[in-house]
Order: sequence, then structure tokens, then C-alpha cells
Amino acid sequence: EQDAVDPILISLLVRLRNLQISMNTKMRSNAFAAYGALSAYGAGSQHHAFLEQIHATLPRLILHLHDNDLSVRLACRNTFQLLAPLMEVDGLSSLLNKQYFTSDRRSDYEDFIRDLTRQLCRLSPVRVDSYLESAIQ
Repeated sequence: EQDAVDPILISLLVRLRNLQISMNTKMRSNAFAAYGALSAYGAGSQHHAFLEQIHATLPRLILHLHDNDLSVRLACRNTFQLLAPLMEVDGLSSLLNKQYFTSDRRSDYEDFIRDLTRQLCRLSPVRVDSYLESAIQ
């Protein structure tokens, strides 16, 4: 399976990124879910390129953790949990196991964002500018 997916993996991820901004909630939800499903192929020969795609998508994924649509929120939570181990960021998985990650309350989402931001700034300071650029776009 890995050999069949490797040549098209990055192309699939880029196409899914475009669908993640769809106004159609079902399309958006399915695009995030498919992105997470492809994480099973992210540890192979395309790991570095896959990791770059994760970082390119991360701001969008974080924003949609508090999407108005429940199916989008759930797809994003599941996808984030699948992608976190591939990101190799110490402490990230523990943040995703806290109650505020699965909560639908705005204040819990804000607490999660605060803690996640601290973690990412400390461990990936070179990526912060690109995260901000992506979030603004």
C-alpha cells in the first residue's frame, strides 16, 4: 500500500488543503478526516514532505477545532490526534489528552490555544512566522 500511495501523497494533501476551506460543511469535514487518514502514510519515504504539509495546514486545523459545525470539529480533533505523533513535538500529545481539547466551550478552546501556542513557540520558534502568515490568509 505504501508504495502505491507515496508517489501521490503530497498531491493528495495539497488537494485536501483546498477542500478544507469549502463553505460546504460536509466537504470540509471529510477533507479534514481524509487528511488524518493519510497520516498512516506519513512515516514512510515521504515523511519530511508530509511534515511540511502538516505545518502548512496546522493553523487551519487549529482554527477549525472550534468550527461552527460539530462534524468539522470532531474531524479536526481526530486528525490532530493522528498528526501529533508525526510532528515530533514533545508534550503535544499530552495537550491533546486534556479535557479542554475535546470541549466545545469557547473558554476551553481559548485555554487550549494558549497552551498550544506556548508549546509551539518554545519548541518550533522558526515556524511561528509561517503559522501567523497562514492564519492571516
